[in-house]
Amino acid sequence: MLKKLLPIIMSLTFMILVLAGCPSPGDSSSEDPDEDLSNTKTVLSFVLTAADNTALSADITADISGTSITATMPYGTDVTSLIPAITHNGSTISPASGASADFTNPVAYTVTAEDGGKNIYTVTLAIATSDAKEITAFRFTSDANSSLTGDVAASISGTNITATMPYGTDITTLVPLITHTGAGISPASGVSTNFSSPVEYTVTAGDGTTAKYTVTLTVALNDAKEITAFSFTKAANSSLTNDVAATISGTAITATLPYGTDATELVATFTATGETVEASGEEQTSGVSEVDFTGTVTYTVTAEDTTQKAYSVKVTVLGAKEASGFTGSSSVGNTAVVTLGTPSKTFTMVYANDRSSITFPISVFGDTDFTESSTATITRKFWIGQTELTCATVAAVYQWAYNNGRFSTTASAHNRVSTTTVKYGSQELINLDYSVSSGYTCRIKYSAGVFSVESGYENYPADCMTWYGCVMFCNWLTEMRDGSTDNVVYTGIDTSWDDDETVTNADRNGYRIQTFNEWTYSAKYLGTSVPTEGDLASEYVARDVNGGSSSLTAGYYWLPGDYASGAVYDVTNEAACRAVAVYYYGQNTPEMCAVKSLAPNSLGLYDMCGNTYEITSDNYSSGWKYMLGSNNCNSAASLMVGSYYMNTPDYANQDYGFRICRTAD
Repeated sequence: MLKKLLPIIMSLTFMILVLAGCPSPGDSSSEDPDEDLSNTKTVLSFVLTAADNTALSADITADISGTSITATMPYGTDVTSLIPAITHNGSTISPASGASADFTNPVAYTVTAEDGGKNIYTVTLAIATSDAKEITAFRFTSDANSSLTGDVAASISGTNITATMPYGTDITTLVPLITHTGAGISPASGVSTNFSSPVEYTVTAGDGTTAKYTVTLTVALNDAKEITAFSFTKAANSSLTNDVAATISGTAITATLPYGTDATELVATFTATGETVEASGEEQTSGVSEVDFTGTVTYTVTAEDTTQKAYSVKVTVLGAKEASGFTGSSSVGNTAVVTLGTPSKTFTMVYANDRSSITFPISVFGDTDFTESSTATITRKFWIGQTELTCATVAAVYQWAYNNGRFSTTASAHNRVSTTTVKYGSQELINLDYSVSSGYTCRIKYSAGVFSVESGYENYPADCMTWYGCVMFCNWLTEMRDGSTDNVVYTGIDTSWDDDETVTNADRNGYRIQTFNEWTYSAKYLGTSVPTEGDLASEYVARDVNGGSSSLTAGYYWLPGDYASGAVYDVTNEAACRAVAVYYYGQNTPEMCAVKSLAPNSLGLYDMCGNTYEITSDNYSSGWKYMLGSNNCNSAASLMVGSYYMNTPDYANQDYGFRICRTAD
């Protein structure tokens, strides 16, 4: 029995000895120092905050599964420098929370516990695919579409895309250029498509979602509303002998019609691109509709799209016309008629010189006699007025000027017209208020927009005119004839005009004042046959004859300087003078006569001496103009073709009239 208990007793004894060697619970002198260190090493949260990461608009909290940390970042996030905020229960983590890291590839984070234990976490960030699927621009360019002359951008409203294509566009084969945010679009950008019906475009996002857009094109109605041609044909207008094409400049249409055309019932022939054309409130038919063109007429063209365009049509009927005799070949002494005014008035011009150069004698006035040794040369073929200009003719031209806006009734205007004066360029043209104690007054009158002539004086020489008034008469008469200023002779005229500023373009075929030499030539001309009447038969002047210079053009004969133009005896012969000149007979009240009251000279010109002095374009000296031919108030001695007078260009009285010239074509 004892033998059986002995092993048990020995085991108990060993256990007692072991227990006896252990320290008591309060004894720390023999305790293990690492026995209380934590072994925790878990990542509790992994957050990418918007506050720490400017690339984010909201916080992103990663998912933690075991040692795998994952998060999906918004589309487009730059993951190369993100800062995570990490919560863990370990002692340390590396990389540290708040440290920037590149998450292009997975990043390992190691969490170390207090007891030195470690956990390694793998952080993997994915970038979301885009869900963008918007069409941001839809256009048709002229480069991609030959039928277009300019680019057309469509309008996008929600998922509806619309565009209005220009009139005439073929929309069955158009190539759109499309800008979108998706991964793809069908039909594709740059692919020819038939848009005759709405077309559906599908945009697929990067995440596979889709958006559908409907594209609808319309073709604009025709907006064309142009007048491309405008004319007055003789076929549609019985008063015309030729077709007249108008000039179209922008929306201004102008036409110049021949003198005498009745502008109250004209038929225009036109071509327009619009649907309808109206004038004076009535629809117009080309070549059929009659319109009153005495004022500016508005033609309105309406396009198919109902837009409109207005054109102003201004018709000018020439105020004067020249007879056919002015053109082509002509002989000295031939006449041609100028017609002007309403009712019509006429005056006649004579072809004075047909040579490109002719030398003739000029009489030099001395104390007691004349000499014929001096000469002058004319190098221009020209026409000259058969008579001095009459009151009726001047009034008609000045009326045209008034009707065409050349004058103002404003007292301070440079071109003022009133009952007492007519001005232009601040210079007086006609002294309407002229009167003398004998009772003589200016025969031309003006009142309330109308120029008139005192009854009975219509065919008397126009007087009381200044040199300035003669210049403007010539320019305006040229405009009346041509409908433009292209051929006016006198230019340089402004609102403060002076005679020495005037430019004379005598080579133009507009009307002009005669020169000193032209008047002298015309007064002394006897022709190419030897004179046979009166004393003139033996006293005529020619080359090397009766004092005539050897430089005179051979074959021509000239009046001596002490004769009145047209007379066959010198001025001492009263009967000879009275036959050709109106001058002072000794009456108490000498007066002029109507033109053509007496005999003409050898060129067929009337009143070259007497009636009125004739203003010329030449200066006697600075500020003084030659006046030739004498007047009705002087004695016979003043009738000599070699005598002259002078006055300032701004002076006017009953003694001064004028005769016009025109350079031959």
